[in-house]
Amino acid sequence: MKFVKKIILGFLVVLLVNLFVALTLNIDLSSVIVNGVIKEVVKQQIISKDFEEANTIGESITSNEQVNEILNSKEVQELINKYVEISMESIANEEEIDEISLEEDMIQYIKENKKILEEKIGVDITDEMIEKTTEDIKSQELNKTLKEALQKAKEEIPEKDKVFLKGYVFLTSIKLRLLLIGAIILDILLIAIIQMSLYKWIKNVGDALLSSGVGITIMSLIVKLTTSRMLNIEILHTEILTKHGVMQLVLGLVIIVTYKVISKKVQRKKEAISNEISEESSEQF
Repeated sequence: MKFVKKIILGFLVVLLVNLFVALTLNIDLSSVIVNGVIKEVVKQQIISKDFEEANTIGESITSNEQVNEILNSKEVQELINKYVEISMESIANEEEIDEISLEEDMIQYIKENKKILEEKIGVDITDEMIEKTTEDIKSQELNKTLKEALQKAKEEIPEKDKVFLKGYVFLTSIKLRLLLIGAIILDILLIAIIQMSLYKWIKNVGDALLSSGVGITIMSLIVKLTTSRMLNIEILHTEILTKHGVMQLVLGLVIIVTYKVISKKVQRKKEAISNEISEESSEQF
C-alpha cells in the first residue's frame, strides 16, 4: 500500500511540476515573442522610415536608445500586444476583422503620453508637431494596410505555419490559463488527501516549484544563448522567463524551509506530549 501511495504521490508531484512550467509559458510566451521579434521589427521600421511630413514626432527619433525607451514603456507594450493578438488570432482562426483602429490608437497614445515621449526623445513636443504627426499617421492608411496584410497572410500562409499559429494562440489563451490554474489546485488537493496531513503536502508543492523554477531558468538561458549565437541578435526576450524561473526557485526554497520549521515544531510537540504521558504512567505505577 505504501509503495502504491509513493507512486501516485510521485506522479502527482511530477504532474505539478509540468503544470507550473505550462502556466509560466502561458503567461510569458507572448512577452518573449513581442519583446523580442516584434519589437525588433517595429524598431527597424521606425529607424529606417523616411517621414513624409517635416516637424513630426517621428522625425525627432534618431537613435536606437530612443526607440528602445519608447518601446519599453507600458503603454506601447500594451498597444503592440493588442495588435499581435488580433493578428495571430485572425490568421490562425481565419476570423474576419470588422474594424481596426490602429491609427486612432497611435494618435490617442501620442496625445495622452506627450510628457513621457518628451522625456524619452529629449525634445519638447509642440501642438504643431502633434498635428503634423496625426496627419502623417492618417496619410499612411495604417488601418487599411494592416487589414489587407492580414487578409493576404490568411490566403498565403502554409498549412504547417497555420497549425503553429493555432498552437501559439491556444498556448497563450486565457482559457488555457484558467484550466491550468484549476488543474494545479486540484493536483495540490489530491496530494494533500494522499498525504493525510495538514502540512506534509507543503513540501511536495515546494519541491515542484523548485524543480519547475530550475527547469524554466535553465531553459530560458539555453534559448537565449542559442538564438544570440545563431542569429547574432536577441530575437527572443527570455529575461521574463528567467525572472519567473528564479522567483519559483526561491519560493520553492522558502516553502521547503517553512515545511521543515513546521515539521520540527510538530515533532517537538509530539515528543512533549509523549513525555507527559510517560510521566503520568510512571506516577500511576
